[in-house]
Amino acid sequence: MMMKDPNQENLIKKYLALDIAPLEDQFDKNVDVDFIGRDMRTNGIIFVEFSRNADFPKIAKLNLLKSLMLEDNERVPSRYVIITRAASNNIFQLAKKLGIEIILTERGEELRDQSKNVRMKPLKVTPEKTWKVICTLISNGPSSIRQLSLKSDVSYGWAHATITQLLDHDIVIKNGDYVHIIDQEKLLNAVAWERPVKKLKILEMSIPFRYDQKAAALESVQDHLRSHGVEFAFGLFDAGSRYTNYAFRNDSIQIYLREDDLELIDDLSTAQEGTIVLQAYRPDREIFDSTRILEGIRVTSPCQTLMDLAGLGYGGKDMTMELVKKIASLR
Repeated sequence: MMMKDPNQENLIKKYLALDIAPLEDQFDKNVDVDFIGRDMRTNGIIFVEFSRNADFPKIAKLNLLKSLMLEDNERVPSRYVIITRAASNNIFQLAKKLGIEIILTERGEELRDQSKNVRMKPLKVTPEKTWKVICTLISNGPSSIRQLSLKSDVSYGWAHATITQLLDHDIVIKNGDYVHIIDQEKLLNAVAWERPVKKLKILEMSIPFRYDQKAAALESVQDHLRSHGVEFAFGLFDAGSRYTNYAFRNDSIQIYLREDDLELIDDLSTAQEGTIVLQAYRPDREIFDSTRILEGIRVTSPCQTLMDLAGLGYGGKDMTMELVKKIASLR
């Protein structure tokens, strides 16, 4: 079997497990199907579409082709197959009703539509407006693009572009007008790769509070910065633990602070052992306008906290997943 895409050839061999001879050259070039072949055992014709997410247009294309084949070749047995990474229950039911087979590939296998055989754009999930759309989808569950646009307060065009790239990278699927996340792990891993929080750290120093004085340390730092009119927000684990009630170590404090204001906390520094470590991070976007007060402490917003925890990679995974579970109730 000779095909233009070796990956598709491998999928044909693996999932159809038949002796198939290509027939593309014997069909009109206007027959736009990813693969056409003859089953050497039955002499029937097989039409195959490859799709990362099986959808109605794929079903409609094969169903139209099926109707045309029945008109022109009534006695020739034919099979119509979609090899795909994901398909909704509605798509499965429709395909079954129309006599179209859907074959799901194993996780991680690459799928490319011939009609989309172009290089995909790199995945970008952490730009400010893009993350608003993504966090809204995580928080609200299956949503239309219009709903995501309205609830995240970004333009429809931006929301559409965000969902399109997530579709292209097999992170979401569409069921009618509604978008569903199908690979949450891939999405959160993309955050860690794209925006590692450690690159935003601008200061780490010890402050004169013991591990059992964490609450007093937070209040002291907050009061000190407020007295100077400085914008700040406690983040990462200090914010995440308040949103999730997930216990975490008391030996450090994480705070967003502008570099120009670092000198205001220099006088809190100490060389004493057994003290809490203050870690300051540079804000790379508008963080301070959306802060919240929890347990008397000013913390980053739920969406910002989720991005920050995901940006810690494996080190923040447990609390990240806890926040994902609870974020719908926090918006």
